[in-house]
Amino acid sequence: MDAWSSFYSVTAAAAATLMGLLFVAVSLNTAEVFGAEKGRQKSLAEQSFRNYIAVFVFSIGALFPKVDLREFNLLAIVVAAVSGVIASAHVLDILRAWRNETSHLNALRRHVISLLAFGAMAYAAVKSPAAPGDARILFAGSTIVLIVAATIISWELLQAIAMVKRSPPNGT
Repeated sequence: MDAWSSFYSVTAAAAATLMGLLFVAVSLNTAEVFGAEKGRQKSLAEQSFRNYIAVFVFSIGALFPKVDLREFNLLAIVVAAVSGVIASAHVLDILRAWRNETSHLNALRRHVISLLAFGAMAYAAVKSPAAPGDARILFAGSTIVLIVAATIISWELLQAIAMVKRSPPNGT
């Protein structure tokens, strides 16, 4: 694991920094994110946060002193399972409320990308004892996909907030 400590230090720091910026953006725009009829903005904020926290927890776990491969694999399975279950629940909600709209398709796309990354993380944890080098590349790849996805979703959140702020209030 020592060979990967620089990588996980960077991903933990990036996830923590971006999560902090997300908190600032949400704190400055609570009415636009959590107000009535703001389901999309809240969903974007929640998904970004979940992805950042998964990357952060996974990366910090990789940096624990003397963590062995078995413990690291267990951490990967727990992070992937918990995050994957939450993301799957959101996918089911989207499918239940499905209306052939662009917003539902975009929401589904966002969650599927995260689910694929969590699936890759779990697969790497299972595969790791047989092929540790290959699994570590897959761990790194899934971490990168999650942090990039969270950043793209955060950008979508900022755009959605800007659209709400630009639109005139109802009745005027």
